[in-house]
Amino acid sequence: MQITLSSIDHILVREDIEGFIEAGAPVDEYQDEAAQIAAAVNMLTEENFREDTVLAIVTLVWSKSFELGEEDMALRLLALRRVAQAILDLRS
Repeated sequence: MQITLSSIDHILVREDIEGFIEAGAPVDEYQDEAAQIAAAVNMLTEENFREDTVLAIVTLVWSKSFELGEEDMALRLLALRRVAQAILDLRS
């Protein structure tokens, strides 16, 4: 089953890791990141569709998109884990 861009976008908007939506940004603020995550996640085999792999994808996309270093990423780790778990739950 394919995981849709809109499903991931909904997760990212709900989590609003950067606080942009709360600050008034349009609801499509995280659409580029959602598209990148969806593309990568949908390429995973069933065997590789695990929390660590999905978290790695989400973390890499987030780090590159927002140009965040290790310290900034560490501050977002719990939220990124929630996003990864929500993506995993889409296939449950």
